[in-house]
Amino acid sequence: MFRYMNYFIFLTTISLIKCELFQFPFGFESENKLQQAESSGGSPRIIGGETSPDHYPYQISLQLKRDGEAQGGFLSFLQGPRKECFLNENYIVTAAHCIEAFNISQMSVLAGTKDLRKESEGVRSLIDDCVIHPDYVELNTSDVSVCKLQTSLPLGDNIAPIELSKEYVGGGENCTLTGWGYTIPIREISTLPNELQRAELQTITNTECNQRGYNVGTKEICTFSRVLKGACGGDSGGPLQCNDNLVGIVSYGARICAIGLPDVFTRVSEFTEWIEQNSSGLPIPSLAKVRNLNMFSYLNYFIFLTTISLKKCELFQFPFGFESENTLQQAESSGGSPRIIGELSKEYIGGGEKCTLTGWGYTIPIRKVPTLPYELHRLKTQTITNTECNQRGQNVGNKEVCAFAGISEGACGGDSGGPLQCNGNLVGIASSGTRICATGLPDVFARVSEFTVVIAEMLLQFVECFILFMFATCSKLDDHKIVGGEESPIIYYYQISLQRVSTRWGREQYNHFCGGSILSEYYIITAAHCVQGQDVSSISVFAGTSDLEDTQNGIRRSITSCLIHPDYRKLNTSDIALCQVKVPFVFGPTVGKINIDNDYVNGGINCTLTGWGSIYIFRWLPIPFYSMLAYPDELHRVILTTISNENCIERGLIVDETQICTFTKFGQGACAGDSGGPLVYNGILVGIVSYGTAICSIGAPDVFTRASHFYDWIISNTDLSSAATTSNQQVQSILTAIPDIFQ
Repeated sequence: MFRYMNYFIFLTTISLIKCELFQFPFGFESENKLQQAESSGGSPRIIGGETSPDHYPYQISLQLKRDGEAQGGFLSFLQGPRKECFLNENYIVTAAHCIEAFNISQMSVLAGTKDLRKESEGVRSLIDDCVIHPDYVELNTSDVSVCKLQTSLPLGDNIAPIELSKEYVGGGENCTLTGWGYTIPIREISTLPNELQRAELQTITNTECNQRGYNVGTKEICTFSRVLKGACGGDSGGPLQCNDNLVGIVSYGARICAIGLPDVFTRVSEFTEWIEQNSSGLPIPSLAKVRNLNMFSYLNYFIFLTTISLKKCELFQFPFGFESENTLQQAESSGGSPRIIGELSKEYIGGGEKCTLTGWGYTIPIRKVPTLPYELHRLKTQTITNTECNQRGQNVGNKEVCAFAGISEGACGGDSGGPLQCNGNLVGIASSGTRICATGLPDVFARVSEFTVVIAEMLLQFVECFILFMFATCSKLDDHKIVGGEESPIIYYYQISLQRVSTRWGREQYNHFCGGSILSEYYIITAAHCVQGQDVSSISVFAGTSDLEDTQNGIRRSITSCLIHPDYRKLNTSDIALCQVKVPFVFGPTVGKINIDNDYVNGGINCTLTGWGSIYIFRWLPIPFYSMLAYPDELHRVILTTISNENCIERGLIVDETQICTFTKFGQGACAGDSGGPLVYNGILVGIVSYGTAICSIGAPDVFTRASHFYDWIISNTDLSSAATTSNQQVQSILTAIPDIFQ
């Protein structure tokens, strides 16, 4: 399990550096699949939901025939049913991405049952034809499709159509999502349930959805209720129902499900007219008819599609493909034993170099028609200069290399990431080409010689991450470190822990959930998101010790009130709050106040972050006692370097003058439980932990509230004077305790 988790870290790091969106796919079957259901013996649930006690009569499962099965023996494709709903007895509506890559003649619909093991309770109908919305762009817009059934569904108590929503639905609506999708956020260790699941989700406005990291338009609608609640793989195309109307169709979400990002649905009200028009008759040519054409007709249709596609000169990143039957072997099968590539190319490769491309990509230019080969294929090709590549219609720079073998020869979907090898060296990595492959435009590859240093650094970072995770998981607890930091050898007198009181097994206990700093005898400062919506009577402040278990030396204070900045917007701005304690702090060697000033701190300053946050990059994993392992009792610290706001924005975040960012290196930074905690320079509070990436320290900056921006607000709302300072002796004691390697 530990080795597997390290492999997961590697893949997640590559994926999430670009905050990659992911269309909820089918599951993938493999040998020895990890069966991770609830150990309590209960049935697995949709993420954050429950096994549905009721029939949802509009709910259907769209299924693909498994290789070798009889015509009547349909099973979900690779154990992964999708979900849809139907419009009337002859038509269903689903997501376009559920249809575009698959053979319609192998699809069927199962309706009338909430348990996929009980097919006898339901009714099955084959798919006759499907139409995809003409404006559909993957992970972007118009992800909707209508399919016609070969045989009508018998209407009754368990089979009934759903009404289409014709009104625009804003934020704050309570809706129901149903389906057979994964029940654990990480698909690789989750299994698909046989029983229908449901979850109550709340819509949010498109503005809030975009503030949370997406880029949606009027044709989409988003939901977000809480972390660990939402759609996942296998839910694509399924219904979001509000007040008995179909409001949304599951489109896409984060690659790791329900990690705190919204789910995105196609907004049905924007497509009602189109859906109704296409649920009485389908246009020709249709997808099913294209797949049944012979080779000569197919070539004519190919010309037609190429003309439409190339009018926009649309580039397309080669996606994964899906295996299917009747593989068309249309390239030379690669012989010989597999071998490791010689080495990374360090020299600039110009035009005229003879190279070899290998892969298991599509063998016919249109992805929707062919299938992927089982055998490795190879192609002899030749590099061309970047000037010639651009003259042929591409737009490449010095970090790309192009190859062109001729019309009808080149890379295609499924070849992405594959090697272009010249003279035994890795020269290029398959990157992009045209949406319809090998149409006469060159193929574009990442030029490896431009990235050899970066690749070497990444390999070192992955090794470091591997070692950190393995040792943090397997070593003694007292060797655990904050992400990229160390256990603090001293007490940071201004550091406090915000704790909630709870009762367990008849005992009262306190649990850390956020950090903060002491401002004066009566006030502490923390992040607004730590206290918003909280009952302050259940929160206390624990100070005076680095060990949360050290109740003998630590002091506890109850909170009487908290003031959140009036401009606070979650994940956006002004994430700052002031809380007053009932009994004043008594200052001494282990308890003191932090200093504040109004000086602007720019990039390049080494600051100290302290806290009791997660020491792993994952805030949560479905591993027994993970919280006990991940969240230490001992205070941890790490030295982080501030970066300019311009640099922070260039790295993909949206920040303003109320915020400050830090970034030092991969595998080092704040994590869950550090929120509200202090970022300090020379004894002065520079920042308050606000937010970061869903998986911590993966190469993106951490964002802090800039304390100096709120100096006047802090002074006017506390008992501080403008001359507020800390003891020079206390400051010096901390500065001298920081080891030289952190300076």
